[in-house]
Amino acid sequence: MRSYAVAPRLQRRWYNLSESWREAWNNLASLPEWSSAQLDEDIDVDLFCDADPFSLRQVFRNLLENALSSGANPAQIVIHCRSALRGKTEALCIRLRDNGPGIPAEARSRLFEPFFTTKTRGTGLGLAICKRILEAHGGSIHVEEETTSGTEMVLTLPRRGT
Repeated sequence: MRSYAVAPRLQRRWYNLSESWREAWNNLASLPEWSSAQLDEDIDVDLFCDADPFSLRQVFRNLLENALSSGANPAQIVIHCRSALRGKTEALCIRLRDNGPGIPAEARSRLFEPFFTTKTRGTGLGLAICKRILEAHGGSIHVEEETTSGTEMVLTLPRRGT
C-alpha cells in the first residue's frame, strides 16, 4: 500500500525497454508453476526510450504475473511493439496479450481503481500502481475492449521524457 501512496520518483535514462519485460519474465518463468509458459515478441521498432528502468520493470512484472496467473495452461503471452504518437510526441505502443479467459465486461471499467480486484487474493493495487507509473512517464495504459479471447493490455510510452 505504501508504494501506491508515494508518488513515483523516476530516475530516467536512455535504455532498451525490452530489458524491463525480459528481466521480469525471467524472474517469473523460472518459478515451477509457470515453467511451461511461453513469451513471444513481435517487435518492428527501436525500443529505446527515456524512462526509469526500475519502475517499468515493476509495471511489466505486474502485467506478466497477472497474465500468467489468469492464462490457460500453458500460458502464452505475446508482446507487440510499434511506433506511435501520443499527441504530437513520438511514442511506443506496447500490447501485452494473454490466452486466458479475458476480463468480464463489468470489471473492465474498474480495473485501474485502487483496491479493486477480480482475484480471490490480492490488494487490488497492482494495476493502479502500473497506471501511476506510466502516467508519471507521460504515458498511459488501458485494457483493449475488442478482444475475442484473452486479455490485451495497451501501454503507450513517450520516447522522450515529459
